[in-house]
Amino acid sequence: MAVIRTITIEPGTNTGWHYHPGPVQAVLLSGTLHRLLEDGTVEITRPGQFLVEQADQVHIGYNHGDGPVVILANYQVAEGCPLWVPAPAPELDLTGLDLTGLDLSGWDLTGLEPTGSPVPSQCGHGEAADLVGQAGKPS
Repeated sequence: MAVIRTITIEPGTNTGWHYHPGPVQAVLLSGTLHRLLEDGTVEITRPGQFLVEQADQVHIGYNHGDGPVVILANYQVAEGCPLWVPAPAPELDLTGLDLTGLDLSGWDLTGLEPTGSPVPSQCGHGEAADLVGQAGKPS
């Protein structure tokens, strides 16, 4: 089923490492979104640009700007599944990555400690983790 949500990421905060059990199509309404994917790829999305997040792709989103990042997202998710699932940070090798012009200060590359709670089997991989005190959680 399709679920439409508006996500706001306040300045200086992030979403925490997470994945979506189904694909997500979104458009950025305001701000500049920096996303770090589990393979080390950095994607930058600006207002009016469209983005797609694949099912089960672990990633984290950051707002390094002065105003909120606002995203209009269309989640494709099976009945009874969460829209997003917290995930432990992947081990990233950033050697050789061209980060020219990208300010990584403030990026939490160490990730979160998962505490594990089950995710229904029809909802994707792995176990969920609880995110305590993380700002800008996807909804």
